[in-house]
Amino acid sequence: MDAAVRAWAAAHPEAPEAPRLIARADMQKAMFETEGFRVFGFGLYLFRALPLAARRLAA
Repeated sequence: MDAAVRAWAAAHPEAPEAPRLIARADMQKAMFETEGFRVFGFGLYLFRALPLAARRLAA
């Protein structure tokens, strides 16, 4: 998110809210880097589509 905010701010230098958005993104990045991995952990979710016959039964 930090990179996206900085890219947006670079593309819109005239935007008055750019400094606030950069500061907020920096704060969120710092919070996640210090506590985020402990709090949020890591998850990998894999999804598989149901076969067509099972979708008809579920509907």
